[in-house]
Amino acid sequence: MVPSCRRSDLPLLAVLLVLSLSAASASAFIKPPLLTSRRPLTALRSTQLLQQQQQDTQQKTAAADHPSLTEQIFASLPDNVQSTGAGGSSTYEGLKRLDGIWEKLRKGELAKQPMGAPFVTESSKPLSVAPQHDYDVAVCGGTLGVFAATALQKMGYRVAVIEGGLLQGRPQEWNISVKEVEELVTTPAILQPEDIAEVVTSQFGPMRCGFKTSEEDQQGFETDVEGVLNAGVQPLKLLAVVRKRFEEAGGTVLENHRLKGVTVHPDGASLLVQPVGSESPVSVTSRLVVDCMGFNSPISRQLRKGQKPDGICLVVGSCARGYPEDKNVRGDLIYSDTPLYRRGEGPSRVQYFWEAFPAGSGPTDRTTYMFTYCDADASRPSLETLFEDYWTLLPKYQGVKLDDLEFLRVVFGLFQSYQNSPLKPGFDRVIAVGDASGQQSPLSFGGLAALIRHLSRITNGLDEALRADALSKSDLAALMPYQPNLRTAWLFQRNMGVPVRNGRAWEGYSDEGPVRLLAETFRTLNDMGDATLRPFLLDSYQFVPLLRALLATGWKNPAIIPNTIQLVGIDVLVVWVYHFLMTGLYTLMHLTVGEILRRLDVPSALPQRQAYYLRRLLEAWEYGSGMDYYRQEHK
Repeated sequence: MVPSCRRSDLPLLAVLLVLSLSAASASAFIKPPLLTSRRPLTALRSTQLLQQQQQDTQQKTAAADHPSLTEQIFASLPDNVQSTGAGGSSTYEGLKRLDGIWEKLRKGELAKQPMGAPFVTESSKPLSVAPQHDYDVAVCGGTLGVFAATALQKMGYRVAVIEGGLLQGRPQEWNISVKEVEELVTTPAILQPEDIAEVVTSQFGPMRCGFKTSEEDQQGFETDVEGVLNAGVQPLKLLAVVRKRFEEAGGTVLENHRLKGVTVHPDGASLLVQPVGSESPVSVTSRLVVDCMGFNSPISRQLRKGQKPDGICLVVGSCARGYPEDKNVRGDLIYSDTPLYRRGEGPSRVQYFWEAFPAGSGPTDRTTYMFTYCDADASRPSLETLFEDYWTLLPKYQGVKLDDLEFLRVVFGLFQSYQNSPLKPGFDRVIAVGDASGQQSPLSFGGLAALIRHLSRITNGLDEALRADALSKSDLAALMPYQPNLRTAWLFQRNMGVPVRNGRAWEGYSDEGPVRLLAETFRTLNDMGDATLRPFLLDSYQFVPLLRALLATGWKNPAIIPNTIQLVGIDVLVVWVYHFLMTGLYTLMHLTVGEILRRLDVPSALPQRQAYYLRRLLEAWEYGSGMDYYRQEHK
């Protein structure tokens, strides 16, 4: 979900992973190089520049005197949603704070700021704990951490969830597939079967995927898909039920307890937590610390050392009442209806995409999101700029008038992605899980579905690590292996917009370029059938389907290699080829050596520590090749 609001990830965006590979079609969308010359400003141009500067100043002054449409709509929201909670802030002040962080991120100011005192420190002195630690596992961050905590608690461990606020959800639905929710009933058994009907508040379908420059675009392409993101779950109900199951199993919830720091000792970890309203922090001891504090985890920030994100996904959206009831029965998984927009300062151009779902709160209630992929260049637009475009483009996209809508919630998010992911543990006894680890692909939004995909693997692995006392940072690093199939997604993330290199955008790319490439790519995938398309829809990047797409595109367009190099650069393409070949190697190892070892159940015959490492290797091959898709599909 959007950090502020929504579901877990966007599996359909995986179809875009052949985007750059269909760059052979780019020749139709690449403009001839512009011939430019350097000339001094004439007096006329100087006058025009001065007039433009005066106009900009007047506009800024007017903006200070008159609230933006975004500010006005935030002010019209019901008071009960003007709050923070699971998913972030829903206030205009929260938007301005996040935009302030985004501005510093773009300008590189966050990386230049002193890191301050480290959040995690190490001590060579053992803990004096008698007769045992307070807990076996301390899970920091309860919104999604309570899922992992419940699984571990049911395995027989003493688990505490440490949450700085209240461990409760918000009204905004998270969008996910019904099958993914049902996985919480199987392994690990976090929910009971009767819980599903309570937490799934809406089901709908089919979902539309389309790529056009306008609704009238005859060159575009669209199709319907079933069974992907076809349900809405209510975070208020879902987290309440999971918390109930956690506490029934004996788990402890320390809500309104702010984590102030962690000290790692040879025999355990000490967590300094401060109850809200108290001036005296208390210490909690644990064998293992699980970081589920999301994208902005202080532990992850410490390990990243101020590194600038490699990729950004900006998201704005709302849930409103007043959409036509007869049309509010299906959704959009990913849809574009505009060419590139110039937004931000200087050379920045962005491609907008839409996502929409019927909301479970009423027959005319609908949630819509507008998002864009970009880098963290200084020229990129603010979230409020995106909101102003959102209000302008929404009526045409949904066929409604803005004045006819009653806005129930307004949501926004800033997703950061790093090529160096998942994040390797930097300390003994501390491991990041979910968004804090960067486990999701750069095309997905992270959150619930990304967590569910790895939940069984992570919790079973932590169970083995605890039993084998394999809790050093090198031991825990086996749970965060290199996944070459996820690395391949970086090439496609870069093709979702126009990169800015050395302060300049590539002007040779036409405004219709991204949409045209997406339309042709998706048409090819659709023609190749479910066996090729389906893994992409579920965020599983696989060698054979991708190879089939490569061969099909190359056969139709022999100029694919030179056009791809022109589009993304030879350096990016070489790195991508390496990860693509490694995906093939991981596939081979999973289907041959891995299959033999699993059939013979070799890990069970080994000592605990050796079994732990062998199972992690088998999982690395399976997940790194995307072959976990078949196991998840046939659960």
